[in-house]
Amino acid sequence: MDTFLRDLRHAARSLGASRAVSVIAVLVLAVGIGAGTTIFSFVNAVLVRPLPYGDADRIVALFADRPKHGVTRSNISFADFEDLTAGSRAFEAASAYISAPTALSGLGEPERLERAIVSPDFFRVLRVPPALGRTLLPEDASPTPHAAVLSYGLWARRFGSDPAIVGRTLTLNGRPYTVVGIMPRAFRHPEVDVWTPLDPQVLRQDTRDNRFLQAVARLHPGASLERAQAELETVARRLEREHPESNTGWRARVRPLHADLAADLRSPLVILLAAVAFVLLISCANVANLLLARGASRQREVAVRIALGASRGRLVRQFLTESLLLAGVGGGLGILLSMWGTRLLRAAIPVEVPAWIRPTIDGRVLAFTVIVSLLTGALFGIVPSLHASRPELNAELKQGGRGGTAGLARSRLRGALVIVEVALSLVLLAGAALLIGSFVRMQRADPGFDPRGVLALRVSLPAARYGEDVQRAAFFAALLERVRGIPGVGSAAAVATPPMASESYWTSVSAEGRPAARLGDETYAHNQQVTPRYFRTMRVPLAAGRDVAEQDAAGATPVALVSETLAHTFWPGSDPLGKRFRLGGADSRSPWLTVIGVVRDTRQFGIRKPAPPEIYQSALQLPPHAMTLVVRASCDRTPGACDPAALAPLVRAELAALDPALPSYDVATMEQVVARNLWQPRLYGMLLGAFAAVAVLLAAVGLYGVISYAVTQRTKEIGVRMALGARPRDVLRLVVGEGWVLTAIGIGVGLAGALVAARALAGMLFGVSPSDPATFLGIAALLAAVALFASYIPARRASRVDPVIAMRND
Repeated sequence: MDTFLRDLRHAARSLGASRAVSVIAVLVLAVGIGAGTTIFSFVNAVLVRPLPYGDADRIVALFADRPKHGVTRSNISFADFEDLTAGSRAFEAASAYISAPTALSGLGEPERLERAIVSPDFFRVLRVPPALGRTLLPEDASPTPHAAVLSYGLWARRFGSDPAIVGRTLTLNGRPYTVVGIMPRAFRHPEVDVWTPLDPQVLRQDTRDNRFLQAVARLHPGASLERAQAELETVARRLEREHPESNTGWRARVRPLHADLAADLRSPLVILLAAVAFVLLISCANVANLLLARGASRQREVAVRIALGASRGRLVRQFLTESLLLAGVGGGLGILLSMWGTRLLRAAIPVEVPAWIRPTIDGRVLAFTVIVSLLTGALFGIVPSLHASRPELNAELKQGGRGGTAGLARSRLRGALVIVEVALSLVLLAGAALLIGSFVRMQRADPGFDPRGVLALRVSLPAARYGEDVQRAAFFAALLERVRGIPGVGSAAAVATPPMASESYWTSVSAEGRPAARLGDETYAHNQQVTPRYFRTMRVPLAAGRDVAEQDAAGATPVALVSETLAHTFWPGSDPLGKRFRLGGADSRSPWLTVIGVVRDTRQFGIRKPAPPEIYQSALQLPPHAMTLVVRASCDRTPGACDPAALAPLVRAELAALDPALPSYDVATMEQVVARNLWQPRLYGMLLGAFAAVAVLLAAVGLYGVISYAVTQRTKEIGVRMALGARPRDVLRLVVGEGWVLTAIGIGVGLAGALVAARALAGMLFGVSPSDPATFLGIAALLAAVALFASYIPARRASRVDPVIAMRND
């Protein structure tokens, strides 16, 4: 320990003697380690840290898939849920649930809440005790659901953390519920404000192909995931035989809940972690180059120490101590940078981060930083230490030699490090360019509608007061009439699920006059309801036929419009107008729907997903409980009122005038909706672009340092060349040429690496090939230009060397 402390004190004095090199090295390391710590704090929060539930590793998600139809993850029906969980002995408890908006009324201003309707074992599965009161019991669902558990956030925000709220009655969607408990602050699964019981007796009357429930289960101690999956597959095959009309082709799947929640984030986070690893490697190469240059200036000191009896191992240990000290200081500064970077990254995410994701600098992150700092110190320190501890004794003691074998080896190593920096920078630049190009194409892609100037606002009608179709149809008709009279409104309509919403309602479809599809080969379409003027408001072009009209009301012939994709599927090469189809299979008893129009395809589920086959029924004939108002602002009627967001309070006022107990929610312009749909590719492109910019800057600095050092070492040679007639431009060409050779090799290696790395980004790209030639050539040209500039500065200095002074000083 005493020896280590002496080495540490000597290292501090030695680094303090060369402050410029030390400060630059610490800053370079701090940037690399800080970026790595920031991204790892998110990786830790999403992929590593256990969920905040009891024995969270035993909690699994249950879902269904249908590979033949490209369905990779679907909810399940209540009948399937009961059969699957009853047929598996691997589960200790299981629960089904559905998330739905609900209106809190009767306590001042009505408020829209998110509610989870859960089966009795929900809290038993997650095993989180309440902060106050109790959780739900089986008897809370019978004869009618009457109990509610509040989230900590709702309790604190709406009720001032009043413990007396337990036992009070709240009105949710027009029905009374008694508050029985408050959950802890960290618990919000799913992301809701209140939990109420699900009534099994009602759900048992539902059809087996109505897959709308999510499900979780807890494995018995000792039960494996593989055992649970095998048992579910056995039950699923039995259900397929017993219920072929609803279960053909459907399979049951089980996955750890943590992995299920993080599924969409895993690949991007791994890619970002790889990107910061590249930045850290470039930082190491840069610091190694600095230490090699510093080591070259200390050769005489080392030679004297060896001559006085110091062993090579002792010198290597001393130099490594200096490297580790630099890495330690850089790591400490990196942690401070990561605290700022974590806040900045969270602020860059335009959607609410789920409660279970809390990126913080905890013990795991600190351990990661310490390990990375130690490895970094060893990585950039070992080779310079070995070189510095092996000087040319005779030459250094005589103060004569330059350019011996050790100096040549150091020069080659510094060049190799620059090649590595250029290659890694090109890989990062290529990845960033692909993602940014993909994002630009997403922004320019045609979503099938015009989002400019449109306000979206959702309204949900409680079944307790709007249980009849005629009541809901009359309400939305009256509300739209009021909204259309607001100054500045050009057009208004309503739709069950607006474009790029999270909801989806799929149904099988059968066309009149076509052979019945075999079980498992049915055509599925996304089904929703629209009011008159919807397509005009959203500016979705009609390809044929007409829009829904006021006469398409209850009692009239059931009608629908279909998307071009669905029309081409059922009636290729023929006019679909007047044709009939119905929801369900060939034996369905649902009414025939007559096609009155064909509309252009819209990207209902996001820019990156293809337009689905869609059905648009008349909301006057089948009014849903929840609809989204879409209101287009008109600049012609009221100049200066083109901002659709300005219409929101006016629309809300009309809603309150019609029914004061109804809240509105999901209020946003359609441009904001589209932008939110693209936040992930924008963020990933921005982060990778930032890392690439840092990498290029570090590579340019590294190349500049290598060329500058080479010019210093070759001052006499350059002076001789100029004395013998070499012109400044010849020296300029010579020095720049050396930098260009290193850059060209680095670009060649980097292009090969970028082609491989781009394949990992293929799933995140849109409209861009992973091997896009224009992108790779453009990045190579950009990097070459940066390298040329970095080489030109020391080359210009070399071209101005005075040959007399150069030879005299040597």
